[in-house]
Amino acid sequence: MTRRKAALLTLALAVIFTACSEFRVKTIIDNDKKISKLKKSGILLRLNDQSLIAHQEFHANLSNWLAGFKPIIDLVILGEQNDAVHHYTRHEERFFQLSTRRNVMETVSKSYLPYKSLGIINLFIRNNAAELKKIMADSSLDSIVIYEVYALVSTEMQNFDFDSVMVIVDRDLNLLYVDHQSDTYDSVETDKAKMKEELLNKVSNRLIARLRRLGFLERIKL
Repeated sequence: MTRRKAALLTLALAVIFTACSEFRVKTIIDNDKKISKLKKSGILLRLNDQSLIAHQEFHANLSNWLAGFKPIIDLVILGEQNDAVHHYTRHEERFFQLSTRRNVMETVSKSYLPYKSLGIINLFIRNNAAELKKIMADSSLDSIVIYEVYALVSTEMQNFDFDSVMVIVDRDLNLLYVDHQSDTYDSVETDKAKMKEELLNKVSNRLIARLRRLGFLERIKL
């Protein structure tokens, strides 16, 4: 192996490691064989109805990110169509579910509740089956990537955090993929608008990184 090839390989591995370590993603379901057969998927954003992030802002930011990659599976960003599929109002409707425990030392620990999360996801799919199938039929999709995000920004603490759940369903509404993630990031900014832009980039990049890993996208050769 030449020095140039070795250097490029080292750089590529460093990029992969950085992308993987930037987000703490844990997978619950991964049917990679069925995912590899998909042809066209829609990206559907699910937010709290009081979300810091607006759908239009996310769509604009994600569009910029997607334009920098080559699609292997065609992707369409879905606009707001029905409140029932794009928003949730109560904590119990969130895909992202945690349990909180306090030990004898008064230390609080949190753990993810995978079965409760899957139960809420299954109920969401069941209750919105007609709408989800209509969305896929209208855009000639064979699947939908549902991306639920909850985010907070603190200018006083100069940090922001977000947690997310990514779900992929096929045209028959079978679950092909489910994961969850939660991270906090420090910022040098004190301006809320600039911190929000940082947040949007992280939210989009988290989705892009997972779509690349699942074979939806690949890097454009420069």
